[in-house]
Amino acid sequence: MRRSAWLAGVSTGVLLWGAPSAGRADPFPMGIGGAPGPLSQTQVVLAQEDLSLGLSTTEVRVSAKLDLHNPSDKPERLEVGFPCLGATSEPVVGLACSVRPAVSVAGKPVRLGFRRGKKRAGTWVWPMVFAKDQHVEVTVSYTVPLQNPRYQVPLAGAAAVYYRLTTGARWAQSIERLDIEVTTPVETLTYIAPPGYSRTLGRIRWHLVQHEPQEDVVIGLAPPETSRYLALLGQKPKAEPPSPQRDRELRGLATHFATQAKQIAESYTKFYGLPAIQQEHQLPSLTLDVAVRCSEESAKLIEQAVAAALSAATATP
Repeated sequence: MRRSAWLAGVSTGVLLWGAPSAGRADPFPMGIGGAPGPLSQTQVVLAQEDLSLGLSTTEVRVSAKLDLHNPSDKPERLEVGFPCLGATSEPVVGLACSVRPAVSVAGKPVRLGFRRGKKRAGTWVWPMVFAKDQHVEVTVSYTVPLQNPRYQVPLAGAAAVYYRLTTGARWAQSIERLDIEVTTPVETLTYIAPPGYSRTLGRIRWHLVQHEPQEDVVIGLAPPETSRYLALLGQKPKAEPPSPQRDRELRGLATHFATQAKQIAESYTKFYGLPAIQQEHQLPSLTLDVAVRCSEESAKLIEQAVAAALSAATATP
């Protein structure tokens, strides 16, 4: 079945969940912040990090636990922080300065300072002191609202959701261990970075050792298919109730992604590579073979999700 024909056949769900409400119809990438880093040269090492990104249809919950180690035989004092953004051409292209992170150092909350930059941008900062050969645990958490006023469900208007890992490259040496977990309410993904991940339903994991953060975490979504996935399989009250029509559309969703994975990847790659997208968001390059491989993985997971939904509908009295 051709992609355009399939989408026309499920237009009701797309209009409910993903159609643009006004203005430009294109979705756009949404930034959700980045890894904290030192504001000056340092000998301190990011020994271990556990990063969790929890995507929902309206927001992303970010939490990170870092083990910072001063391997020197001398104490060190430094400032740590990460940038936030003010007004841009889109509602969300990074951590907005209106979002104040919660930060704890060695189990104690710290008060953040704010340094204003250009165009209402700035940096959240806090001081740290390390004794010689000392490990210090830092936790950071915040919630970023996803915003796209042209879409009734913001996630449906996100061509990608990205987190800047590369800001963590300012620590000395490589990251000894980096564990990342991303949870997502949809399986309609066409691109995942960095490489080395594993996927199960609703979950993406990385276990990276001696990692040099040269690439950011990017979760790319196929917007039309994401809209329909949410309409059929979303957990919100507006998700469609069991019916013969819904069962047919569920099977159509699985068949569509399985048979059109390459075409979906090609369409996404062309959009993702637009100069305006690359310049404003500074995203890593994307090759077609990577997008195809991710789309094929997604097709298998969508089949699992559809099979589970059909089984649950059959078991429901």
